[in-house]
Amino acid sequence: MFKSILCPVDGSETAAEALEIASRLAAEQGARLTVCTVVNPAKASAMAFGDPAMSAACFSALDDEARAMVVETVEKIKNLVPAQSVCLNGETVPSIVHCAEEQHADLIVMGSHGRTGISRALIGSVAEGVVRHATVPVLIVRSARKNGTRGSVQDTQSAVPAR
Repeated sequence: MFKSILCPVDGSETAAEALEIASRLAAEQGARLTVCTVVNPAKASAMAFGDPAMSAACFSALDDEARAMVVETVEKIKNLVPAQSVCLNGETVPSIVHCAEEQHADLIVMGSHGRTGISRALIGSVAEGVVRHATVPVLIVRSARKNGTRGSVQDTQSAVPAR
């Protein structure tokens, strides 16, 4: 059914749970798995308080850290399913959606931190943005800590993007 699965990760526990599900799906389906992460230049600029010289250094440090994290993440699952790692630069939601298109992904599997209220309003929801803008189905994996389960059907919610 699925030939290519994209799994964006950010180093969080929720992303690790999503990766576990994406890996199992890819193995069961014989699908290609791409694991990606995104480095947002705006975050580097904010870390450097807008100083251009410091922004470049912060971006380089964030990029190095992200590349190492995504390679390490792929290394952890290599016995279950072969996967490729991709480190993207740009705004998070558009970068993930564009990567899905470039990789010809027919499914995106990603974690959701489950923020609500003011923290969601201030920080936003990457998962929600991807669901709204992706042209392929998106499987959202909620944190196991919230409902006490791990890797079960209750742990996941599937959504097809609105068009």
